[in-house]
Amino acid sequence: TLNALLAPLAKNQKFNLAMDSYNKLLDVGVVPNEVALTRMIAVAASLGQWEKSIGYYRQVEKMTVGGTLEERKENPPQREPTVHALQHYQIAGVSLISVLGKQKQLKLALDVFRDQLVAHKNMSEVMVNTVLNACAISSDWETAEWIYSQMK
Repeated sequence: TLNALLAPLAKNQKFNLAMDSYNKLLDVGVVPNEVALTRMIAVAASLGQWEKSIGYYRQVEKMTVGGTLEERKENPPQREPTVHALQHYQIAGVSLISVLGKQKQLKLALDVFRDQLVAHKNMSEVMVNTVLNACAISSDWETAEWIYSQMK
């Protein structure tokens, strides 16, 4: 499967090969699931393609919770996402916030965090630590302190 191919390539930092393999599989009609797309967030970022990382995240978002916060407001999903879907959504969010934080794209990282908050109500410690790290990379201590105070 796509996941079985991507996992060892990403783990061994064969990011170009992972991207090429992913694209070739898409060309022959393989449809990626949220696990493969989440892995591709990190692969694209490792290749300096953080805009592609956002695209992969948006695909996971559509698959798991029905689209962006704005899309869900305009066209609410027919049913609530499953716990499993929310877990994949949060894993993808952590991955993207980490990518954006390293690129000093704090506003985008905070937008992702906000959407995650709306979907989850309760944030994992990993998610909170990731967004606090993004704030620290951008030296935005005021935002970091506010987020920390809200999570207590």
